[in-house]
Amino acid sequence: MKDQKNCADCAIKAAWVGVGISLVLALMKYYIGWVGGSAGVMAAAIHSTVCLISSASILFTQSFAGRRPDARYAYGYGKIEFVASAVVNTSVLVIMTFFMISNVRALLQELHHVPHVTSAIVAATSIIANEFLFRYFRCVGSEMNSPSITSAAWAVRSDALTSLVVLLAIIGTSLGIQHLDPVVAICITLILFKIVGENLIKAVRGLMDYASDDDLPARVTKLLEGISEIVAIPTLRTRSMGQHFKVDLELQVSADLTVEDTGRLEERVSRLIRSKESRIGDITVGFVAV
Repeated sequence: MKDQKNCADCAIKAAWVGVGISLVLALMKYYIGWVGGSAGVMAAAIHSTVCLISSASILFTQSFAGRRPDARYAYGYGKIEFVASAVVNTSVLVIMTFFMISNVRALLQELHHVPHVTSAIVAATSIIANEFLFRYFRCVGSEMNSPSITSAAWAVRSDALTSLVVLLAIIGTSLGIQHLDPVVAICITLILFKIVGENLIKAVRGLMDYASDDDLPARVTKLLEGISEIVAIPTLRTRSMGQHFKVDLELQVSADLTVEDTGRLEERVSRLIRSKESRIGDITVGFVAV
């Protein structure tokens, strides 16, 4: 089992690193994009803002998601991650819509401007910084099974890729290819629509108690097959509770088992599952005598 305190500390550290890097990149891009006249860099600035908000939301959610269940929230606070993700991604969709309209208008009006060389330097810096941040976030998100950190990881990876496209567009515009900058800005915005839309769908799924979509139920079933007292497993359901999954089990056992026997069996089952599956949180076990 992972040390939950160390995992939480690691997540907070990763979030602060993400906030720092994304904030610096966003400010640089907004300033250089405005002064240098690059719509592509401005689009990348919005992308960095998405990364900044994602990192900041990790700090917010970690302060709640790690709280123990109480009388008011008997199943814990894990779903706060999905709530934060839904709010963030909805806000970003609104911002991107206005930016898309602005760039389409500039393209239709045939406004042409060659970006300054500093725009290319900022784009190159963004590629390097975001690739580092992606690898860091992906590692932490995978270890913690955190939807918010994993979402942030892919947000910064896409920021690195869009910065690469912006860099190529700036070079192309400098070589005389007109309208390439606003076209790239529109393309980046469309990519962002796809990424943010997918994240929003995942957040909604999380709020709707979606089941584990990997082989987690199969692995749990295999673990329980080794317990002789269990005759069959008619019901095994999982539902997401943020970083963890809740498991509902219905086990068929011999009618000869006493109440004390089933109590010990329940404890044994829960202990076995938790020792092998760190992603599982609350476990509910019911018995049917056969």
